[in-house]
Amino acid sequence: MHRLSYILRLVALAAAICSVLIYFAAQGSLSDQAKEIRLAERAHQAIVEELDRAVVTIQGLEAQIKGERAALAEAKQAMSKTESALQSSEQKTSMQAAKLHRAQQTILGQTNELIELRNKLLSAERKKSNASQAREINLLAASIGSLSEQKKELQAALGHERALRASLEATLKQSPPPTGRLLDPNYRPADGELSAPAEITSINRKNRIIVFSSLPALKLEPGHEVRIIEDGKALGKARVFKITDSYTVANLLEGFDGQRIDAGSIVTIIK
Repeated sequence: MHRLSYILRLVALAAAICSVLIYFAAQGSLSDQAKEIRLAERAHQAIVEELDRAVVTIQGLEAQIKGERAALAEAKQAMSKTESALQSSEQKTSMQAAKLHRAQQTILGQTNELIELRNKLLSAERKKSNASQAREINLLAASIGSLSEQKKELQAALGHERALRASLEATLKQSPPPTGRLLDPNYRPADGELSAPAEITSINRKNRIIVFSSLPALKLEPGHEVRIIEDGKALGKARVFKITDSYTVANLLEGFDGQRIDAGSIVTIIK
């Protein structure tokens, strides 16, 4: 019995020692798990904050994309309007080119007819022997004079059509940047501005073309914009597109008051 009791005590002691060891092992495992849980919570919180920041960033990007889409739509609309205006100008230029071609063909035909009539006149002069031939010569001379007048008129019309075509081609070019300065009704040339008087040779209000005397002192070139003043009143602006030794041709720009002047008017041109 004594030995059995001793063995049972040893078993109980071993069981107690095992229990203590199991307890401390369990405590260590729980501590590690608690640390892992705290680390997991911190990582979860960091992920939540990062997601919040990502959401804010995405919202900002969506607003930016929306604004860029709106700007792109406006740019497309403006481009469409510009393309329409360009197509209209190209159509006008094509029409003017067709008119020029027809006028050239007409002048060529009139020239050939004039040559034929001159040949007939020379032949009639060589063969004139009676009054009927003299009458024929007079008729041929009158026809030649009439054709010469028609040729002059056609040449003048051809020059006018060429000026209109040049004006339309000039409008297809990019307009220069605005100066940012409005015309004062009582505008006077400022110090340092170049100005010179000029006589209006002709003005076509329908086609917005003005012709005035040549101004070598201003050293104008095609593409220059000038201001036109009459009796201290600013009429508006014109863009030069052709210069010769005797005259200057320009397009009247938007807002030009052309009712106050006519052929023969004396104005002041300011560069």
